[in-house]
Amino acid sequence: MTLGYLKNFLTILIGVLVVSIGGVVNLYFSDKIGLVFWLGIISVGVLVCGALRVMVQIEKLLKRLGEL
Repeated sequence: MTLGYLKNFLTILIGVLVVSIGGVVNLYFSDKIGLVFWLGIISVGVLVCGALRVMVQIEKLLKRLGEL
């Protein structure tokens, strides 16, 4: 993938992560801790791992571009 695509994908991923965290926090404060809450917690974890992986790919591309 190119650097531009990865940066755009990271932006979208961070946006979805923020909305997911907001939903989980809302469920917690509403005292609705059930299946949806725990699925939200798991999805936040998966999204964080995905964002970190995209950041690593961006760093690799930037390092490769710096060597040129």
